[in-house]
Amino acid sequence: MFPNTPNNRRQSEQLSWLQNWIENETGLVFENTKKDILAKRVDRLCNQLKLETINQLIEKLKSNPSATLCSQVIDIATINHTHFFRETAGMAFFINRVIPTLKYEKKIRIWSAAASSGAELYTLLMMLSEQISISEMSKRIVCVGTDVNPKIIEQAKSGIYTKRQLMEVPIEQRNKWFHPINDNQWQLSNDLRNLCEFRTINLLEKNWSFHEKFHVTYLRNVLYYFSPEKQKQILEHVFEHTLPSGWLITSVTENHNFKTSWRRIKAGIYQKGF
Repeated sequence: MFPNTPNNRRQSEQLSWLQNWIENETGLVFENTKKDILAKRVDRLCNQLKLETINQLIEKLKSNPSATLCSQVIDIATINHTHFFRETAGMAFFINRVIPTLKYEKKIRIWSAAASSGAELYTLLMMLSEQISISEMSKRIVCVGTDVNPKIIEQAKSGIYTKRQLMEVPIEQRNKWFHPINDNQWQLSNDLRNLCEFRTINLLEKNWSFHEKFHVTYLRNVLYYFSPEKQKQILEHVFEHTLPSGWLITSVTENHNFKTSWRRIKAGIYQKGF
């Protein structure tokens, strides 16, 4: 970590203030063990903003900060580590086990609650297209992706990714759904992008302003950034926004040791009662 010198103690106190600010704004807990990572990111942001010290950044956050500045700080705090075709078992469960039970529904509503760059939703749609045509999906599938980070939501809307971000996409899927726009970037087809709506949402907000409830919510690889108390708050709030007999899909590695309204089916799969 940091040697115990006056300058380092001051920096540690400033980083602690930023950790508290991040948690208050987003609910995300930036662990003390990752303080050195936060320090590097804050230094990069200060250089970008032409600020000489972390304290100058803090003073800006204390004195009526702009939405742009808040967004920039949130961006360095969020991990945004996601990629295409990640943990596809939960998606396969939804497509093979859940979709057949919804064949009489006029609309199937899907929510990716920590959508990041959109890779999760777009992967699901690519897999679903193997069973349902694009024209049918455009009539029946409604996809909403949300994230606390406005910058990453803009990437999800654009559907533009680097070659590295597409490394896990099978070559036949990449050639089918993406087209190159320069030497290092590919853009997703309008057919899939038009099926999705992306917006910024803080999972700790009391009013998510959805007009309709969802058949399934994907809430993967995000809960462990919150305290147990806030995890339960989020899970219960998602429960309220889920239709009867609807589903919640989390990461198989995310387990909580407290009781919620959800019925556990198996690792990473939960259902709401009728």
